[in-house]
Amino acid sequence: MKYIIRSLKFFLKILVLLCIIIFVMTIFTPDVSFSDTFSNNGKLFSEGSLPKMLAFLILCSAIYPALTYVKKEIFIDGSYDDFKDVINEVFELSEYVFVSDNGDSVTYRKKSKFARFNRLYEDQITLTKGESPLFLSGLRKDLMMISNRIEYKAKEKMDSKSNESNNL
Repeated sequence: MKYIIRSLKFFLKILVLLCIIIFVMTIFTPDVSFSDTFSNNGKLFSEGSLPKMLAFLILCSAIYPALTYVKKEIFIDGSYDDFKDVINEVFELSEYVFVSDNGDSVTYRKKSKFARFNRLYEDQITLTKGESPLFLSGLRKDLMMISNRIEYKAKEKMDSKSNESNNL
């Protein structure tokens, strides 16, 4: 069901953007009225191009969630509880806020209302707790950035602990 909702949200977003682009093109193209946009004259678009454009948008909208919403593994030396402070710091630096903790997973979302709106309120990242590997699910580009940061900070924390123990 979430997949269908994400597809519909993306379709509406792209449809609105397309309407704005067509509106602007119609205003700035000389001798074209809104009634001529998709008419026989073909002053802006040829006749029959609107259904083709809508079919293309529907196809893109159907594929979009499969390409952008994924699950990613994070490999750390320990469990979620060992690196809870590091994980929270990374999410905070990435401008995410804590939403909920249901025992098995933790959920974060973007701080910025504009960023949330721009992502159609599909901005949540869920992290499963437990032993390594931990699993993140959400938008691909955010997961890549956050997972790399968590792995780097966790490695940095482990290196600093091993240096402290070596110095003793």
